[in-house]
Amino acid sequence: MKNIKLASLFLMIFLAACSKKDEINANNSKTAMELITNGKWYAAAFTSSVPIDWNGNGVLITNLFATMEACAKDDYVVFKPNLEILFNQGATKCNRNDPQEETGNWKFQNTDKEVVIDDEPYTIVELTATSLVIRDKNPSLTNGVSYVTTSSFRH
Repeated sequence: MKNIKLASLFLMIFLAACSKKDEINANNSKTAMELITNGKWYAAAFTSSVPIDWNGNGVLITNLFATMEACAKDDYVVFKPNLEILFNQGATKCNRNDPQEETGNWKFQNTDKEVVIDDEPYTIVELTATSLVIRDKNPSLTNGVSYVTTSSFRH
């Protein structure tokens, strides 16, 4: 009886491990192009590498996403396989006179480790079926402070 329980436990662990491995392999079997062009990407986080006065109010922050208006947080981007990118204002626009959608161009470079969006290069920190994290390749300067931003997106 003890051997049957032990064998059953081993089988359950083996099947759970195989299931997790299959899930990882399914994600890994997709190309970077398939992952990035698979739907709408919504902003989930936007941070600065060092505290900066982002809003010009004298308050130094690193969590830039927290200061964004709700009307900007529902915006999304779509990377198209034809290397066009769509920037959509989402359900609510911050300025009703702005167009609902604008287009630009994008491309991979450096063996899909970087993405260039409208001539701005970003390092791809993470790209999975549900998460895209990019970091500025070139530092920005605000009030004499050099910083790099990291943007996280989700489906």
